[in-house]
Amino acid sequence: MRWFEWWRWRHTLLLVVTAGFVAAYFGLISWGHVERALARLAAEGRIEAFQSSMGRGEAIVTSFMFVLLSPLAALAIFALYTFSGAVAAGFLRTLIPGAAAPDWLVTILGYGAIVGTLSYFHPLWFPYLVDVTALIARALLIATTGG
Repeated sequence: MRWFEWWRWRHTLLLVVTAGFVAAYFGLISWGHVERALARLAAEGRIEAFQSSMGRGEAIVTSFMFVLLSPLAALAIFALYTFSGAVAAGFLRTLIPGAAAPDWLVTILGYGAIVGTLSYFHPLWFPYLVDVTALIARALLIATTGG
């Protein structure tokens, strides 16, 4: 084993994240842009939360759960999208007589049908997404700045 073989991309990523955290802790990096963006996003929501005396504790728990569960939620959404695309492609395959279209084309059409349906019905689900995002932004602001 050579002297440089122990250094991998994971070590580089860990070094950069650790250096960034230490620099932010000592005030060498300003998070002003991020804080302003979070404040602007938090002002868009319609959900009133964190108003009680336990507001900061609730915000910290909400922020922690968001950070902890976001990768699992993203994976579940990706799996649902993939499964739905396969179902839509299978349904479209039954509508096409014989083997007239290649599988990759039917798959792209299935995923396109899902994206088209979601974008057509976005007035139904998008306001809820904005509210949840604003709630998380408000929780992050309260947890990090105290108010």
